[in-house]
Amino acid sequence: MNAATVYEKDGFTYKLNGDFQIQFRQATGFDERAEVEYDDMELKNYVAYDLGNDLTAFGRLDVGYKKAAEGSQDASNLEEAYVGLKYGVASFSFGKQDFAGDEFGIEEAYEVETIDEDRFDGVETAGDDTIRVDIELENVYIAASHEMDAADQDGEYYDLFVATELAGLELAAAYQQSRAAGAAESADTWGVSASYDFGFM
Repeated sequence: MNAATVYEKDGFTYKLNGDFQIQFRQATGFDERAEVEYDDMELKNYVAYDLGNDLTAFGRLDVGYKKAAEGSQDASNLEEAYVGLKYGVASFSFGKQDFAGDEFGIEEAYEVETIDEDRFDGVETAGDDTIRVDIELENVYIAASHEMDAADQDGEYYDLFVATELAGLELAAAYQQSRAAGAAESADTWGVSASYDFGFM
C-alpha cells in the first residue's frame, strides 16, 4: 500500500493510494499447479476540502483492476464512490462504500482458502446505497452503517462495529442485522475479536 498527496492548496487536498497484492501460490495435494492470485489491485482517490470551523467535506472514488487481471472482460470495477462531512471526531458519509461490519477481523490472521476470513465476509460487507457514521474517540472507535433497500436486487443491512485498545490488547465487536432481497425474515451476525502483540509473535 502506497499513498501520496498529489495536491494540497487553499484547504483543498487530493490524495492517491495504490493497493497491489499479487501472490504466487501452489495448493497442497496431488497434481496441484502453482498459480498467480490477485488479492488486490486498486487505485484509491481521496479529496477533502476544509470548510472552516472544524468542518471538512470529503469524497472517495476507488477503482479495482482485480477482475481485469484475472481475465474478466471488465477493464475496471468501481469499488467505492461516496461523499461525506467530518466534524471533529465524527464523520457522516453516503454512497457506495463498505459496511461498518467490514472493519471486523484481525489483519495479521493467516489466510485460509477453504473458509472466509470471518462470518461477515460470508454475508455482505459493502453496498451501493449505504449511509455510514464513524466516530474516532481517544481510545475507542465506533462505526455504524445502514444499507437502504433502494433497489429490488439489494437487501437491507444494519451494521455496528466497536473497537478499543487496553494496554496493548486490541478488542473489537461487530453486529449485523441483514435481510436479503425478497427474504421475509432477517438474520443476525455477530463477532468478537482480541489480539495482542508480544513483540516476538
